Amino acid sequence: MKSKNLNPFLIAIAAGLVVTTSTTHAADGTWNVDANGLWSLNTNWASSIIANDLTSTANFTNNITADRTVSLDTDRTINRVNFSDATTATAGSWILNNNATATNNLILSGTTGAATGTVPVIDVGALGTGKTATISAIIEGSYGFTKTGTGTLVLSGANSNLSGNVTILSGTVDSKTSQTTLGSGTLVIGGTGGVNPIFQTGLNNANAVQVNANTTGTSIIAANGTGSGFVMSGAINLNSANLNVRTFSAGTTAAVTLSGGVTGTGNLLINNLSNGTAATGKVTLSGATINNIGTVTSQGAGPTANVISAVIGANVTGVIQNSATAGLNLTAVNLYTGNTTITDGTLQISSAGSLNSGNYAGAIAVTAATSTLQYSSSAAQTFSGNITGSGALTKDTGTANTLTLSGTNTYSGATTISAGTLRLGAGGTAGSLSTSSAISVASGSTFSVNQSDIVTQGTDFSGAAISGSGGFMQAGAGTTTLNAANTFGGGVTIKNGTLESKTTTTTLGTGTVTMGGTGSTGATYLTGQNNSNAFVINAPDSGTVAIGANGAGSGFTMSGGISLIGNLTLQTYNNTISGTIKAGSNFTGGITGTGNVLLNNYGLAANTLAITTSAINNVGSLTLQGTATGDTTISANIGSNVTSVTQNSATSRLILSGTNTYTGATTVNSGTLAVNGSLANTSTTVGTGGTLQGSGSMGGSVTVQSGGKIAAGNSIESLATGALSLLAGSTFAYEMNNDAAAGVAGDLTAVTGSMTFDVGNAALLTLTELGTGSWSNGDKLTLLSYSGAWNGGLFNYASSTLADDSTFTFSGMDWAFNYNDTVAGTNYTSDLTGSSFVTMTAVPEPNVAALLGGLGVLALLRRRRN
Repeated sequence: MKSKNLNPFLIAIAAGLVVTTSTTHAADGTWNVDANGLWSLNTNWASSIIANDLTSTANFTNNITADRTVSLDTDRTINRVNFSDATTATAGSWILNNNATATNNLILSGTTGAATGTVPVIDVGALGTGKTATISAIIEGSYGFTKTGTGTLVLSGANSNLSGNVTILSGTVDSKTSQTTLGSGTLVIGGTGGVNPIFQTGLNNANAVQVNANTTGTSIIAANGTGSGFVMSGAINLNSANLNVRTFSAGTTAAVTLSGGVTGTGNLLINNLSNGTAATGKVTLSGATINNIGTVTSQGAGPTANVISAVIGANVTGVIQNSATAGLNLTAVNLYTGNTTITDGTLQISSAGSLNSGNYAGAIAVTAATSTLQYSSSAAQTFSGNITGSGALTKDTGTANTLTLSGTNTYSGATTISAGTLRLGAGGTAGSLSTSSAISVASGSTFSVNQSDIVTQGTDFSGAAISGSGGFMQAGAGTTTLNAANTFGGGVTIKNGTLESKTTTTTLGTGTVTMGGTGSTGATYLTGQNNSNAFVINAPDSGTVAIGANGAGSGFTMSGGISLIGNLTLQTYNNTISGTIKAGSNFTGGITGTGNVLLNNYGLAANTLAITTSAINNVGSLTLQGTATGDTTISANIGSNVTSVTQNSATSRLILSGTNTYTGATTVNSGTLAVNGSLANTSTTVGTGGTLQGSGSMGGSVTVQSGGKIAAGNSIESLATGALSLLAGSTFAYEMNNDAAAGVAGDLTAVTGSMTFDVGNAALLTLTELGTGSWSNGDKLTLLSYSGAWNGGLFNYASSTLADDSTFTFSGMDWAFNYNDTVAGTNYTSDLTGSSFVTMTAVPEPNVAALLGGLGVLALLRRRRN
């Protein structure tokens, strides 16, 4: 067979075709020009070998002196892309685009599991300062890719057809322009061999995230520029690794939000790096629960607080705030029980947020003097753990809610209450503040103590003055003692238990003191210091409301007014000791409102209780009881609103010395009532064991029952009464003094109405001689004067009925007794009432009368009385 002659031109073409085909076979290729160019142009590649195919590597690693763009002019499949520059001092950035044709895509391929296959890799090595490798062409593939190298890879294509995980093992991946730059798979940050991996973006992202432990450094999610905030809504899992989430270090408004929740094991750091005094950039954790087994730490130099509005779950072992400028704001009902540490700056609990659903027992450290725990939530919260450190505590906003501290708190910074209530104790015996923590209470806010034991200012909380315009509340069943010159002006509420005031007159500040009310089981105020606070008394649900002295010798004067919306007890010190030290309780500010007043003169033999100056005019009763022998004196006027006055103390004399206008009943059930002032038209009943005395005037009727006594004066004086009834077994006690002048030689009871004796069961007459001299014949004393009729009743004297015109012997003299004399004796003549008198006249002994012609003398005496 003959050989054919071949056309040399055709041979040449055939040869050329062989060369072109060989360059498109699977091969690694290295870009070798310092210029822009098309991927498909073989002259741009070393040895004209174009990187291509699923196992191939494209190397863009030659020295470039400016930014260079490689343009895809068709789809290109590749397994690995390397970007770097040997001379970083003059290097530019690499850009891989689609040559303005959307169908020119970079297909990353791998055959995971096959002997020759690997996961696709994009490696960005060292480039010039600020230089990056950018792939703006669309990336497709089913295997994702792994980013290696210390440089920055910028993705800006809409890579919606990219599946599989995108892993950042080292360096930075910067997502721009499109929210789908990472495709549909999981974003994996870090892993074995990883060095400082960073994912940064300014776009919202929905990819799930897994964070792995690195060989070097912590994995980072960050904002990529000024104003480039974003929301990552995918779930984040920490695979025994830590994660740092941060804003842009040179940005002012970039806000980073993670809303998909955090699980797994590892620590989470949120870092506000926004700069400038007006910067608003911050990190926000919202949406799903933050529930990693590890800590959550907030830090950064930005001026805006980071926010965690997501629930911090029970797996979290602790929360740390560590920035002087970028605080941390917790707004959710958090579940974590681990410790809370504020090494610097402010941790705020706001909105309706709380720790451990409102009952948090973890330790709280406000470590530095610049550390502050700020409770601004509208929810009630109890911290039963200890708050320690040199920092401060602030309770603000939430005007109706309460923050309760029941731990042994030793923090030494200020305690500031700007709104709502800060309560010390939860009703038990636990709860204290450092004595170095000064307390200030703003207007409308309250510092409250709610404990069942003894709490003392200067021992259990600061001994410095409580300052501000807010108030103080005694809420617990125990006793709280205030002993500093407090300057707060919002008043005091004594809801339960006892509030004791010591050392100074201003322990209660300058406001009104309110006692009792709804929720009260009884309230007591004890003091030994004068004060001028007004008092408002509300009816408790149970128990009593009392004001009294707090110790032996601890007398006081209260000059503020007392307004009643419930019953009140005023009392002296309730204790018994030897000696003559006394506690005097003196109330000068008056009593108004509605409620009963009980006066308890307790304890010491010489205790006294006095109500002076301003009127008592409550709508209710006034009652004295108690065991002290000191007088209870009411020199203030008892007004017309008072419904009754009752003396129930067998030992403390009740002295009324004011101009009293009440018309309700006056009752002496026990002890002594001395009327030294005046009573209006009030009916007075003296019961068994009771005594009526005094030097005043009584406008109403007086009934002395069996076992009761009337004894005019406080020694020898006159007492004016209305109609007088001395019932069977009652006593009319009369004092006389033969050393005194005739005008004051004996008592006088001046009756403006009728005088009646119980007929057949004589009232008792007792006589007491106070003098040491002698009486003379004809000396005459008026026991009673009256204007009405005598009903014929007779006294019983010395176990015998004392008949009208009869005589008896007393004080060395015989006396003639007359029930309806018309001529009065010489005592208290200016105080006489009416024209009828009960008198006793000294007469000669019978043998002397006989010598003088006794019948004539007796006739003369009868003529004088008739």
